[in-house]
Amino acid sequence: MTIEELFPKGKYQFRASTAYSLPDFHLMVEITHFFHKPPYYPQFVGEFKTFRDDSGELSVKVVSIRSPRGEEAYYMENSEEGFDHWEPEEADAVLKEFMQNLSEKYEDINFDLGNLIKASMLAEHASSWKRID
Repeated sequence: MTIEELFPKGKYQFRASTAYSLPDFHLMVEITHFFHKPPYYPQFVGEFKTFRDDSGELSVKVVSIRSPRGEEAYYMENSEEGFDHWEPEEADAVLKEFMQNLSEKYEDINFDLGNLIKASMLAEHASSWKRID
C-alpha cells in the first residue's frame, strides 16, 4: 500500500507536517499527521514518520493508524512496493535494528534512543532541538 492508499486526500484533507534534526544523534525525524474532519473539529487518525541518518543512507518509514475505537495499526515500508501491515513486536524489532545500525555507523552516539516512535514524540515537543521547516 502507498501513503495515498492509507490516507486518501478526499477522506483526510487535513495534514500537518514538520521535521526535526537531532544533530547529536545524526538523526532526522519527519512527521506528517493526518486528520479527519467531523462536523465540528479535526480528529487525529494517523501519522507517517520517517527516521533517517544525516547521510540518508539509513532510513526507516513507519505509518500508524488509529481506529475510531482507539486501536492502532502499524505499517512499515517494504522497499519499493509500499507499506505492509506489521505487528507491533515486528515493527519494534525493525526500529531497534535501525537504531543498532545508526549506533554502528556513528561511533559518537552513546545514548540509547530506545523506541524511535517515542523519540519522535519527544522531538515534537523539545525546544532544544533544531526545527526544520
